[in-house]
Amino acid sequence: MTTTMGPKLDKVLTPGHEDDNISSAEGKIETLSDKDEVRRRLMPESLQGLPSEELEALNKKLVRKLDFFILPVIGILYILNYIDRQNLSAAKLQGITEDLHMTTQQFATAVSILFVGYLPFQIPSNLIISKISRPGT
Repeated sequence: MTTTMGPKLDKVLTPGHEDDNISSAEGKIETLSDKDEVRRRLMPESLQGLPSEELEALNKKLVRKLDFFILPVIGILYILNYIDRQNLSAAKLQGITEDLHMTTQQFATAVSILFVGYLPFQIPSNLIISKISRPGT
């Protein structure tokens, strides 16, 4: 019997089973040039010949364009969501429950409908955001 060297000192391998349960990528050292090569293969042909400095400049330009388009839309949606929640509470103070003949439970249901979108979307979106690299990093 032989023991492995490295971080898992308690793992014991029997002769003939050294490759069991070991990833093929384990032990490989991936250099920066290997990563660049993989990135180059995934790029469109029109971008493959460009130097890395020019690719970085194009990437920054693309991120900036996307930020200028996406961030205002998200900001407007956030403001509308906030206004919508505030209007519902203001409407209750102005007598919407009496005008619509609503009970307290019906009003609470209406308020909870505004928050239904948070449950199915907030947790997965936070998980996705933690997996995606951020611009500038």
